[in-house]
Amino acid sequence: MIVEIEEARKKVVKKKILAYIIIGIIDLGTILLLLKYQKEPSNITSDLWIIAVITSIGFLIMFIATRNDKQKFINAYKKNIVEHTLNEILTDVTLDTKYETNNNDQETAVLNAKIIDLGDFFYSNDYVTGKYKNIPFQRTDIKITTQTSESSITKFEGQWYIISFNQPFKTNFKIKDKNFKYDQGMRKLNENSYQKIEIQDEEFNKYFICHAQNSITAIDILTKTLMERIKKIKNETNKTLLFSFMDNKLHIGIETKKDLYEPNLYKKIDFEKEREKVIKELQPIIEFIDGLDLDNNLFQNNTQMQ
Repeated sequence: MIVEIEEARKKVVKKKILAYIIIGIIDLGTILLLLKYQKEPSNITSDLWIIAVITSIGFLIMFIATRNDKQKFINAYKKNIVEHTLNEILTDVTLDTKYETNNNDQETAVLNAKIIDLGDFFYSNDYVTGKYKNIPFQRTDIKITTQTSESSITKFEGQWYIISFNQPFKTNFKIKDKNFKYDQGMRKLNENSYQKIEIQDEEFNKYFICHAQNSITAIDILTKTLMERIKKIKNETNKTLLFSFMDNKLHIGIETKKDLYEPNLYKKIDFEKEREKVIKELQPIIEFIDGLDLDNNLFQNNTQMQ
């Protein structure tokens, strides 16, 4: 398995190295021809443009020539290492490696968390579904951007997790990292009757802001143990975090600013190290789920649901 992945990686690298050599030779030849046959004083700007065009064409040809082989390597890596490792932690695992723009189902799922303001473009990749201890589990890499007249702004880039429980929470509440700038804003919070909660924990307040539809119930739910586990994820990841307890779904966003399942093309594949990377990503989330007392007052009981 690893031998096949490594062979696929080497094949792409060899093609790229060959392409770099050919592009270098062509550029050098172009420079020598310009120096030899140019009759008028050298026009540096014009010469640089010619070399830049030739180089760009070379890189485009290289991209086309290596694209299929590179994708085969990435797919083999994700199938035989990422998905294999996920199956050690979760059950009924599926891994969809397609890179998609504005996937309606995934975009709607994130929007339903009601904690993040979606932009003009929604990109998703490496969509995982499965179960952890019979609890439905989803994760995906997402990137949300919005376009202004001057530039493109990235509102969120990282991993999004959705854990679905059998019972709804007693109240909907959201915990936002103070470092996160692109939430839904106070206007939408007020429209949905969300109130800010005052937490008696200085360290928690240092990192997070909490809003709930029922502040009294939320304070009862947001126990010291739950806050400690949220702070633990913050300390372990050192990333911007979002938590949304919405209906029966727990949404967790971790802003890593990158896709986590992308292999390094120029580094030899070490199965154990790659496996550890996948486990390390999921470990804080799995430990958080394990720490939720599924029988405590976090959820509505059957009487409240009627």
